[in-house]
Formats: sequence, C-alpha cells, structure tokens
Amino acid sequence: MKHFLSRILTLLLWLVPVTLAAGLWYLNRHGLHREWRERVASEFRRGGIDLEVGRLTLNPFRGLIANEVEIRQDRGDLRPSARINRILLQIDYAAMTRREPFLEGIQLRGASIQIPTAEAGPPLAIDHLDALISFEPGLIRVRQAEFDLAGIRCEFNGTIRNAHAYKKRSAPDDEGITQKLLQRLTTEIRGLTFEPGSARLQVEFDSDPTDVHPVQIRKATLHTGPLRRGRLALERLQLEAAYRDGLVELHTLAAADSQGTLDASGAWNPADGSGDLRLHSSLDLLRLLRDLPAARSLAEVHLYDPPQFQANVRLSPRDREGPRFLVTGQASARRFGIRSVLFDGFRTLFAYDGKRLLLEETQILHRSGSLNARMLSAPDDFRLQLGSTLNPQTLAPLLGAKAAALLGEFRFDKPPRITLEARGPSPKPEALDATGRIALEGGSYRGVPFLAATTGLRIKENAFHYENFDVRRTEGNATGTFVYDVGKGETRLVNIRSTLRPAEAALWINPKLVKDLAPYRFKTRPNLRLDGTIKLRGARGTRLDVAVDAPDGMDYTFLKRELTFPRIAGQLRFEDRTLRLQPVTGTLFDGTLNATARISLDREAPGHEAELVARNIDFEAFTKLYFGYSGSKGRMSGSYRFTGKGSDARTMIGDAAIEIVDGDVFAIPFLGPLSGLLNAIVPGLGYSVARKATATATVRDGVIRSPDFKVETAGFSMFGGGDLFFLEDRMDFSVRVNAKGIPGVLLFPVSKLFEFTSDGALSKPVWRPKNLPIPR
Repeated sequence: MKHFLSRILTLLLWLVPVTLAAGLWYLNRHGLHREWRERVASEFRRGGIDLEVGRLTLNPFRGLIANEVEIRQDRGDLRPSARINRILLQIDYAAMTRREPFLEGIQLRGASIQIPTAEAGPPLAIDHLDALISFEPGLIRVRQAEFDLAGIRCEFNGTIRNAHAYKKRSAPDDEGITQKLLQRLTTEIRGLTFEPGSARLQVEFDSDPTDVHPVQIRKATLHTGPLRRGRLALERLQLEAAYRDGLVELHTLAAADSQGTLDASGAWNPADGSGDLRLHSSLDLLRLLRDLPAARSLAEVHLYDPPQFQANVRLSPRDREGPRFLVTGQASARRFGIRSVLFDGFRTLFAYDGKRLLLEETQILHRSGSLNARMLSAPDDFRLQLGSTLNPQTLAPLLGAKAAALLGEFRFDKPPRITLEARGPSPKPEALDATGRIALEGGSYRGVPFLAATTGLRIKENAFHYENFDVRRTEGNATGTFVYDVGKGETRLVNIRSTLRPAEAALWINPKLVKDLAPYRFKTRPNLRLDGTIKLRGARGTRLDVAVDAPDGMDYTFLKRELTFPRIAGQLRFEDRTLRLQPVTGTLFDGTLNATARISLDREAPGHEAELVARNIDFEAFTKLYFGYSGSKGRMSGSYRFTGKGSDARTMIGDAAIEIVDGDVFAIPFLGPLSGLLNAIVPGLGYSVARKATATATVRDGVIRSPDFKVETAGFSMFGGGDLFFLEDRMDFSVRVNAKGIPGVLLFPVSKLFEFTSDGALSKPVWRPKNLPIPR
C-alpha cells in the first residue's frame, strides 16, 4: 500500500508540471476565453481607449499579451482607426482577481501599427515600435516611444491627462476629411527618400482633452541627412517647431542642397487661419516647382546658377474681409535660359494676394541689352510700364510662329529702344490701350536697308498704330502714320509722305505692291503721298491713293516701246486688284500727255482701259519710236481711248483722233512713196509741208481703220482712208490728191488721175495711181 501511494504521488508530481506546461502552451498558443478579452478591453476603455482584442495569450516570460488589437474612436465604429499586432500588458494580478482596475501599463516591443487612410489607399505603417506606456490615476505616461515611419526614426515622449474625457467630437463628414488628410500625409511622406538611418524625429507632447487646447507639443525636432523628393535633392534638413496654446510655431526650418540653402521661420493659428512666414532661399527651387501640376510651363526654364528668393507671407483671419494672404518679397537669378534663349540675369520685387500681382523694379539682362518693367495684374485691371534695349530677335523662340516670322524679316544694326505704357481689363492685345515709342538705329526690313527710324506707338483694339514715324535712307525719308490692324486684317496708311525709292518702300508695306509698281521706273526718287487701306490675306476692300510727283521723270513700257517722261505727276489709286490713274500728267516728246486708266492687277482677269490725250508732242520723235520713221517734222496732238488685255496688241480696241501741224507727212514711210508720184506729175508738189493733217481711227484685232484721213498743204489737199494691219505688216489704203490754185484749175479735168492706192507691205509700201501710168 505504501508502495502504491508512493507511485501515485510520483505520478502526480510528474503530471502537475506536464499539465501546467500544457496549459501554458495552450494559453500562449490559443489564448484566453472571450470573457478575459472583454475584461482587458473594458480596462482600456476605463482609461479612455476603445479597442478590441483579437486574441489574449499568456506567455510565461512576458505575461499577458493582447494580439491583433483594433483601436476605434468609438465602439460603434465599423472601421478601426489603427491596428496593432501585439501589446504586452502590465497586470496587477491581485487587483485582477478582486475585479478591481488591474492594468498598470503596456509595453510594445517590435510592434507594428497599421493606420488606415482612404478606403482604396494603403495604410500608414508604423514599424519596429518600442514603447513603455504606464497608466496612472487620471494620467497616461508615454516613455521613449520609438518607431520607424517611412524611413524616419521617431521618438515620442509625453503625457495624456484625463484620457477618459476624449469623446468623438467630429461628424462622419469630418472623419472623411481627416482620412483624406491622412492619405495626403501618407503620400507626401512616401514621396520622400532618406538615406538609411539619417532621419530622426523627436517630439515632446502633453495632452488633456479637458483643456481649451487639448494638445500641446512642447518641442518637435527633425534632423535628416541627404533626402530626395522627385527632382529635389537636399543634403540636409533641420526643423524645430512647437504647438502651444493653439499656435504652430516654426522656430527653424533649414535645408541645403548642392547649390544653396533655405531658412524659414514663422507661426500659424489653425483656429482662425492667421499666420506669418519668413523665407530666404538660394536652393534650386525650380526642381521642386517642376513636380507641381500648375508649374508645367517651367519645364522649359533652365537655371545655371542658384536663384535668390526672399518672401514674407502674411495670412489674415478667415473671418476678415479682404485678401486671405499677402506675399511680398524679391527674386533674382543670374544666368538662366528659356528654351534656346540665354539670359544674363533677372530680378524683381513682387507682391501677391491671390487676386492681384504687383511687380516692381523688374529687370531682365541679356547680352544685347536689358528689359525693365513694372506690372500690376488685378481683376479687370492690367497695367504695364516697359522699357527695353533688348534685340527683339533674340526673343523669337519664345513667341508664336507668326511673331517669329515677322521678327525674322528685320535686321537691327543696334538693338531698338522701346518704351511702352499699357492699360486694360486684361493683358490680351485686343483688350489693351497702350502708348509708347520705338527708335531704331540702322538695319533693314525685308532686305531693304534703312539708316534710322523713329515712331510713336499706340495699341488699341488689337490694332498697332505707328504714329508720326520717320524712316531715313540714303536717298530720302518717309513720314506719316502706319496702322497694322490685326482684328480687321488690314494695314492703314495715313498721310505718308515719301522721297524714298517706291519699289523698295513698297516692299515694306506689302510685297505684292512691288510687282504692281515695277512698270513705273523713276529716274530719281519721286515725291509720294500715300493714304488708304490695304487688306491682308487677299480680302477685298483695298483702297490706296498714291500721289506722285516725279520732277526727274519716269520710264514706262507701252506697246513694247519704252516711253520716257521727263516729268510726270498724278494720282494713282489701288482698289482691290485694280489700279486707276486719275489723272496722270507728264511731259512726253516735248509735249504733254494726260492719261486716265483702269488697269487690272489680277492675273486671272487681266485687262485695262485707258484714255490718252497728247498735246503738241514732237511728231518726229513719236514716229521714230513706234514706226522707225525719221524726218517727219511737225507737232502732233490727239486722243486715244482704248481697252486691252496685258501686252497683247491684238486684244486692243480703241478710238483715236489725231492732228498734225507743220509736219512733213510724206516722211512717214507708208506715205513716203507718194512724194515721188506727186513730183512726177507736178514737180515740187511732193515736198509740200502739211499745214494740218487730221484723222480719226478705230483699232480692233490689230487693224487701224481710218475713214477720214485729211492733209492740207499750201499746194494740195489730200483725202483718204483705209486699213493699216500693223501686226501683219500690210495695208489697204487709198488717197486722193487735189491741187490748189492754178494747178488745181488746170488739173481739175484729170483729177481722177491723182487717186492712189496701196495694198502691200506696211513697212515698205508700194503706191500706184489708179488711172495714170508713171514713167520709170
């Protein structure tokens, strides 16, 4: 029996530790019953923390461990505000058995916390959390809570008083806003890349929900080594701040990159939104700004030296009328480039309140000169003062294709001097009313050089007025007013007076005019006055009046012969694709010629109609030029009204009336052979000088038809008519000669013998009498 009891005792001695070990294994593996989990959760709620424990295990070395913990702002929340993998509980087991408050504190070792942000976004992860949190009557004390957050080693120390007084004070909509802010914070933190182990954040805080300001951050410091955010790379970052009595205080914000530094300080009151910020930077801020969607236009800006930037920001309370903020400061840069344009420097003073932007003492430096400006941009109010000695052609890559093409037609020997004052409801050209002045010192436009040019400038209703301009060239100058109206698509010339060569000056106005003026070849520069409108892009409505006075004359090709006018003056009107001469008066062949005409300048519809009136011109010079005749003395007057198409003489249709006085009619080749015939009949009769010769004629299809050719001399009268085929070099013409005085009485019975006809070549006519043989 004794031996049996000894065995039973031995078995019990082995069974107790085995059972105890099995129980501890079970409790560590599967955890305590739900009742115990609720007791632990109730203990946390007693301290003001609502949570649920997924598993409550017992570790023989660490004690009670709460696993898979979810923290909620309120028990009714379906979505936890944080998840913790495990919490080591510091328990007063005696108080626990007496069902008294038994939670003395918690300890976290290598714990992880997942804080949800937005529903679709990944949670904010806190890793490697080590913390000792003690629960005292009315007080929660946090000692050395250290964890990793997005590469930052964080250390928190502080106290929480009256934690049980925390209530859910925000509505569901406010919670959604908070979640969005957390998501934004998560995105920004994840956008930072730190050198491992170089970033450290230290925070000292106090919290009491019964206080007016429930959170106080006595001190927060952040120190990092090299970090990156997008294109921005910093070598170091240092921040010292505090949050006391509802005021965020930024004591120091210091950063440095490879080119410069940034220093900032300020304060902000979240309650009313007021605050101030002081900032000075020589960082490469352009890299940071390029990551912002609103600054995509800066992608074409390149800085070759660090910019200098100073700013003071003042935030007004939300309930105050007027602008919410005001930013004042200055910015400067040395070498920088925009697209392919390199600049030597930039500086400006600025002020901005969200609606109004003011720039003062703005200056842009370039090797060709500088640009100085002042600008105010406000709602419905834009003002600009500008002075420039830059070469505008250097800015061509920054402008549109049309503006660049226009600048490309200029060449400047020296940069222009430009002043401009503009005002309007917006900076759009069509909304501005601007005045200024432009001065050029040598150059060329469309390949035509000039010595100097000055003009007043006015911009109004999308039209550029170049007022009282003065352009000087070696041969003369041009003055007047020139308007380039973009809106109406036209150019207006007002009282332009010129002593320049017309063809080259016309190239400045409109290259199409050069061809229209090419037939008018002036010996020397004429005096011109221009007024009118020239439509651009082929639109109808062109009407340009040109008054011409050429004291040294002009050459003009008419019917394939070059006419020389020793002097000419008149009025020309370009109307759409038509040129009108109304009238033009000139000296020609020692006489005068008046011309009115309507000439089509349309290649698709060529044609002209004109009337020429000649008075007392040298008949010999005229016949020599057009017919190769010489020796036909006398003076000729007449008129010729005709129409035609281009230089095709066969299309000419006209009516002419001619009078010749004191001329040797028989010196005209097609009448010359008649002289010999008349001398054979009456010696000396063929050498009579015509006191007067008249004729009317029509011209059509290359034929001159005259029915009433008449010549009066001292010895005879000649009457005739017929056709001259001047394009085919043939003729069909007949004349009758009546002698005067005694020969006329004696020869009257045989007057039929003095009728002659010619139907041969016009250049070498052969006249024959109709009824009288001539001895050879």
